[in-house]
Parts: sequence; C-alpha cells; structure tokens
Amino acid sequence: MKRLLGILVTVAAALVLASCVSAADRLEALRSDPMADYDLPNALLVRATETAGHIGPGVPSDAALRRTFTVAEGTVLAELDVIADAARSEGWTIEEGAYGGYSGDKTIDGLFSQIRITGIDSDNLVWFSLSTGDK
Repeated sequence: MKRLLGILVTVAAALVLASCVSAADRLEALRSDPMADYDLPNALLVRATETAGHIGPGVPSDAALRRTFTVAEGTVLAELDVIADAARSEGWTIEEGAYGGYSGDKTIDGLFSQIRITGIDSDNLVWFSLSTGDK
C-alpha cells in the first residue's frame, strides 16, 4: 500500500511540474528557434500556422508551428533534404523516417521539442512542423 501511495505521489508531482510551463511559454520556446521562421529557398510559403496548445488537468497538449511550401514539380525529395540540412545546422538531431521524410528532436529553452519534415510529391508540397512534447 505504501508503495502504491508513493507511486501515486510521484505521478501527481510529475503532472504538476509538467503543467508549470504555460502553453504560451511552450509556443514562445518554439518561436525562438531559427527553424520557426525558416524560408525554403526557391519555394513559395503557402501557409504558416501555430497553436499554443493548452495546459490543464492531466496531460498538457503540445505547442506547434507548421510551415508549408509549394515547390517545383519533381523536387519534393530534394527539398526535404534541404530542410533537413537546415534543421541540422540549427542543432536538431535529424533522422530519415521509415516511410519517407525526416524527424528529429532538440531541447529548446529546457523543453523537449520535435520536428517532422514531409511532403506530397503529387501536390508539389513540403512542410515541416515543430512541436513541444514529452520525451
């Protein structure tokens, strides 16, 4: 019984600590990274979105930023490489995804953050998203 109580106290403390970083702080951390306003050369930015997520009882949702670009026909894979190289140069640990694209992580202002880089060849679109989250 004491062991179960100890586990419950530990879990509750972890949830309280996780919620100490506000949703706005998570978004600001992402905005501080150079990739947050990265413009892909030779591409047209067609959409940039962001969400602060929320902090509440239980598990907080992630803050996220996303940048979507239209690229020249037949260049999606090459452009994904360009974005991945730019992210690496900004300190992101990048790996090729099993199903294409790239993913990686980095700690920004003490927050574990992730990047996803992907695209749709038939639509000539590439995009990347940055998000905060748990390791």
